Amino acid sequence: MSDSTPLLGGAPPKPALRVIACLDSAPATSEVVRKAAILASQLGAPWEAVHVATPTTAHVPPARREALLKAFRFAESLGGQTNTLNGDDPAGEILAYAQRSGASHIVVGAS
Repeated sequence: MSDSTPLLGGAPPKPALRVIACLDSAPATSEVVRKAAILASQLGAPWEAVHVATPTTAHVPPARREALLKAFRFAESLGGQTNTLNGDDPAGEILAYAQRSGASHIVVGAS
């Protein structure tokens, strides 16, 4: 019996799918949300919009803070969950969170 053959018969379990959209207050953030929602829909997977708050993001202008909140609301309106992480290294925080939450896909935008 090979390692991929289930012990109780049937097909081997499919790996869980989960999409994470990485948000910031850049103008392209809504496009990241939209593409993550589409990808999650195509995969039949849950998805989440995540932002990493750093010491420098605490001092962003109110308009940029509102843009981020708008992106979170947009994500929720498309069926996504939202979450804010804290840390000094956004990429590292996202990767660690993706591993902990079992993410199979990460959607990012260019800034």
